[in-house]
Amino acid sequence: MPAEATPPVRLHLVRHGQQVREGQDGPLTPLGQEQAAATGRALALTEADRLVSSTRQRAVATARAFGREPEQVADLDEIRFGESWTWADADEREDLLLWRPEHRTPGGESLGEFQERVQRALNGLMDQPPRGRLIVVVHAGVIDAALRWVYGLGPDADWTTETSACHASITEVHHWPRGRGPKEAPRHSFLIRLGDVRHFPPELVSGE
Repeated sequence: MPAEATPPVRLHLVRHGQQVREGQDGPLTPLGQEQAAATGRALALTEADRLVSSTRQRAVATARAFGREPEQVADLDEIRFGESWTWADADEREDLLLWRPEHRTPGGESLGEFQERVQRALNGLMDQPPRGRLIVVVHAGVIDAALRWVYGLGPDADWTTETSACHASITEVHHWPRGRGPKEAPRHSFLIRLGDVRHFPPELVSGE
């Protein structure tokens, strides 16, 4: 008889709630606080779950709304655009000019460097899986990088795709870091849902 499949790590990637557009790390708006609370109710953390966030205040505040202090991991911070970056740059969609791994904004990290640190963080979390779910509160760019990691795209691969993940949405992946069984692929992932906001009423949806 074939060996029984090993259980996956149940990874939930949650984007932070809507933030105030000031500086590079504004606090949550009142809408963002509502979004975070609604997502916390939907997730309903248990003692078996592990809660992790980036170190950015909008991610930490979102995670705290789930009813627990999160572990903070700096390698899960949003891409570091550099000190000169402003929201005007975001509105002009300068990110569309960034697609090669060596591309970067002035004074910022490259896409390849960004991908490398996000992968490092995720691999580290996979080394200590919880009994329950691994819930990670991060940013849109980090979710993009995480999905590249899920599909085996490394730091040297071009960035030619983008993911739509609304504020406080849930992206769920079941991941087997060492494969599902002795005769199967050495690494396997199953994307369960992407940018899910079904736990929201329509008036809470933002950041499409």
